[in-house]
Amino acid sequence: MSNNKTMNSNIQILRFIAMLLIVCFHGRTMLGFKELADQSIWLFAGMRAVTSWGLVGVWIFVAISGFYLVGKPFHIRRVFSILFQVLIYITALYTTFFFVEANNGSTPDIASKKIYESFIDSVFAPLWAGGYWYITSYLLTLFFLPVINLLFKKCSLATIKKI
Repeated sequence: MSNNKTMNSNIQILRFIAMLLIVCFHGRTMLGFKELADQSIWLFAGMRAVTSWGLVGVWIFVAISGFYLVGKPFHIRRVFSILFQVLIYITALYTTFFFVEANNGSTPDIASKKIYESFIDSVFAPLWAGGYWYITSYLLTLFFLPVINLLFKKCSLATIKKI
């Protein structure tokens, strides 16, 4: 396997499309589109047609990640980098949610307690609580990467195709 995989613009476009599919999927329930779609069968059908492709987007991400990870060595700094990025995004999102909840008429104490509890769960339990299952799967893949790469090196192409 070659370690010199360069970023291909077609793969980046596919990654962007996958991201949009996943965002549409999550936006359906998190942004209240589900309630809006419940008002009309046509809105429901249209929303379902757009958002049902979210799992396809996840599989595209898995395939692209696997393509770029094959042949790369394991580095613990990659794991810490991903965990740090998740922490930054969680903090930014929950800070935003706090201000949105506070501006929507929730009393600051109730909004802050609800968001604080959810934030703590997200920060300290992303790997086992299921909230960030993709990150958990990706990190486990990184830990098993040396074994996976060794299998690819030792197996013939015919054996890999049988798997």
